[in-house]
Amino acid sequence: MVTDKEEAGVLIDQCESGFEREVFSVLSSRGYRVIPQVKTGAYRIDMVVEGAGDNRLAIELDGDEYHGPDRWQHDMNRQRVLERAGWVFWRCFASTWSLRKDDVLQELLARLAAMGIEPMGAIEHAPSFVEKRTWKCAHVEDDGQVVDETQAALELAITSAK
Repeated sequence: MVTDKEEAGVLIDQCESGFEREVFSVLSSRGYRVIPQVKTGAYRIDMVVEGAGDNRLAIELDGDEYHGPDRWQHDMNRQRVLERAGWVFWRCFASTWSLRKDDVLQELLARLAAMGIEPMGAIEHAPSFVEKRTWKCAHVEDDGQVVDETQAALELAITSAK
């Protein structure tokens, strides 16, 4: 059986930067359900905080070395596409987080509260994004004889916007 601590390790390993790991840790330690690197359509969201009633906040964390002025237009276009699909975003630069962490965190927590997203117990409720099942299928002739067995696999990716 996988413990909450082990599952937290698996989820935090999906974060792509120290900045993402820090924000993930702060939110999950406060009891929020945080899922990093959420794929939706052709895009990925850095992390999503889920609440009851299907409330979700998409969080984009712009590390200064990866999201300079040359990337801003691309990031904003991607965000607009996802907002049209129903996603609500909160965005933060790493330098702002470093300089004003307490203020920025309070802003994020206020945004979550305004959306009705409350701490729910972080890891134990985190969904699996891919489910894979394998089963054997047999082809049966009209006379009842089994002709051949094959294996089939089904992979279901669970991604959705609010």
